[in-house]
Amino acid sequence: MNFKALNDFLVLSESKSFAAAASKLNVTPAALSQSIKAFEDQLGIRLFNRTTRSVSHTELGRELWESCKNPVGEVRAAFERFSERKATVSGRLRITMPSTFGRHYIEPLLPKFFHQYPEVKLELVYNDELVDIVEQGLDAGIRIGEYLKKDMIAIPITGDMKMMIVGAPKYFKTFPKPKTLTDLRKHRCITYRFGGGEVYRWELQDGKRIFEADLDGQVICNSGETMIDLARSGVGLALITEDLIREDLKAGRLVQVLESTAITFPGYHLYYPSRTHLPPKLAAFKSLLAAHYRIARSQNNT
Repeated sequence: MNFKALNDFLVLSESKSFAAAASKLNVTPAALSQSIKAFEDQLGIRLFNRTTRSVSHTELGRELWESCKNPVGEVRAAFERFSERKATVSGRLRITMPSTFGRHYIEPLLPKFFHQYPEVKLELVYNDELVDIVEQGLDAGIRIGEYLKKDMIAIPITGDMKMMIVGAPKYFKTFPKPKTLTDLRKHRCITYRFGGGEVYRWELQDGKRIFEADLDGQVICNSGETMIDLARSGVGLALITEDLIREDLKAGRLVQVLESTAITFPGYHLYYPSRTHLPPKLAAFKSLLAAHYRIARSQNNT
């Protein structure tokens, strides 16, 4: 089927004038006439009766027109709706991120986001594992930069982050503050289990050497929020990013120990598979993050 010729036929059927139809199609009347003749030759029937002054359907031409105009009209309407929608910030936006990050960084921004973009349906998929966002049907993800695949477009959100070993003053009334890394073996440590089952090995610094400490945690949990709560209540020591406990440190609810062991790592990044034709809903979410955190201004149009 020659769909261009079919479209020419439909436009001419609607316009009932070669000049008017040619103008809509942005071609010359002569070019349109040639297209219609080629279409008639392909079908082996005459579709129009025409003179220099007028044009009308033949019987078979009218039957073809009556058969095609409604389905084609529906297709055109669908494309018009599509064209309108692709320019609006709407639809379902699915983004995966760690739960602790989502609760501290994203959830406080949602009232403003929904006020600005009420037609967006946001699905937050809390998951600590690095998932394939394309395979899972997700629009984007947020993860620590060092774990991202090279084929992802990755935009920094938080900047570098610092890890701290902390405990509550009430904990140190029972257990003296550790002075060396070896002393950690004598302490109750709160460790973290990823969704895949692996227990996080504390990444620490000893001089210029960075190593992983495999600690036998007194408590193992799979929630950063729970780790902070347990540390505040005096259950044990926890390794937490500074940004999540800054207010606790200022208020004295938590105290940092073994300061020299703290490492800094690439912070959280927003990532997605392609910079081409970024959906408006994702661009809006990215702009929201840019307005509140540290996404570089030069990358705002990536």
